[in-house]
Amino acid sequence: MVFVREGGDRARFCSVVENRGEVANDGALRTFDLAVSEQMADLRNRLVIGWRSPRTCRLNGPTAAGYPVMEIADAQPVPFPGFDRLVLDRPLL
Repeated sequence: MVFVREGGDRARFCSVVENRGEVANDGALRTFDLAVSEQMADLRNRLVIGWRSPRTCRLNGPTAAGYPVMEIADAQPVPFPGFDRLVLDRPLL
């Protein structure tokens, strides 16, 4: 699972990546066949977890299981409609 830190103690879910195994290993460089999985696609960019360690870039499964779900919400804010549709119910001063 790939999460991107969103600031403070939060991280937003990006995708699930499947490791299909090692493709090459020359002793100094290893290459793996990675593919983005459709698992949990409905939560992509919506699932937000509490991220306890700001310096950690990866977690093992048993450790990650203990991280709390903060919210499930759309990442993109509702766009501002603009001032051209602004209606005031009283005169401006």
